[in-house]
Amino acid sequence: MDLTDREIRLMKFTSSLRFDGNDVQLAASRSLALFGRVVIVFLGLQLAYAWDLARHSPIPAPMLALKLFGVVGMLLVMGWCAHQVYIRPWVIQQRTQLSRAAK
Repeated sequence: MDLTDREIRLMKFTSSLRFDGNDVQLAASRSLALFGRVVIVFLGLQLAYAWDLARHSPIPAPMLALKLFGVVGMLLVMGWCAHQVYIRPWVIQQRTQLSRAAK
């Protein structure tokens, strides 16, 4: 299976490409993928904690909603970045290895 240009740029950005003379091989790290999952779980716990704090907060509702949307947005963006940098290269590498094995 061929990689798209976007996937190749992502693999290069995350240093998941290994150049051997004339060949290029995928070299995504399984431990970094595991680390990315741990980061996303941690961010999910932070999100749950933010919701719990908002539920018990004495701040008026409009101000609370603005603060909560800001925190939730920031946590979601951080989770998306962690997925793109740590997990997605591993998923791309696994997909290409499975397609090569099927041929």
